Amino acid sequence: MDLKRVDRVFRILPKEERYYELFNTLVSAMVSGCELLVRIFSEDGEWPARVAELKAFEHTGDDATREIMALLQKSFVTPIDREDIDALATALDDILDGAYS
Repeated sequence: MDLKRVDRVFRILPKEERYYELFNTLVSAMVSGCELLVRIFSEDGEWPARVAELKAFEHTGDDATREIMALLQKSFVTPIDREDIDALATALDDILDGAYS
């Protein structure tokens, strides 16, 4: 097997790097949403405004998850296993959905 030829083939294949950016967006929304949830329960204050803010974080997470799943359908080569990307995105989105619920 010619390793130089194999290396050239793998350089030609498109490798999608946008996953990292989308996961950063999803994780940031999850962390911010969960921190906000802690503040909602620990402080008296304007709950409707904070719940609306939490809903915005939840929508940001949903959008990032939707983009990750769409990208997963289009990508030929992924930076990690497809199943792992799907499981991680779903788990992070579930955490944010639970915080909003």
